[in-house]
Amino acid sequence: MHLHIGDNDLRGGQAVNISSSIIELVHILSAHVSLVIIGQLSLFPVNTSKKETVRKVNLESENALKRTSNVHFWKHRSGFWNSDMHGQMFYQQDVHLSDQWHVKYLRSVKTALTH
Repeated sequence: MHLHIGDNDLRGGQAVNISSSIIELVHILSAHVSLVIIGQLSLFPVNTSKKETVRKVNLESENALKRTSNVHFWKHRSGFWNSDMHGQMFYQQDVHLSDQWHVKYLRSVKTALTH
């Protein structure tokens, strides 16, 4: 199972609360499936004020889930964290991935699922 955490989930408040909710959900899911892959939370330009929250959520989630054998925290590659690429990554409103980056995102998820 692949769990995608979107930046809309940042509306939940502080990083520790968001991380705790993610960790709790993953533990529930992991009891019922053989593998849970949680995708790294990525920062969309429209939410740049949440950069520190995104960093903390990813770090807290990754650290807490290291101890669960059937859970893997997946870090996206292909420049998802490279702010120089944001002009190519998102459509003009900075909310949705461009077609090119959707393909890269899907490749990243496919790699996570077959890794």
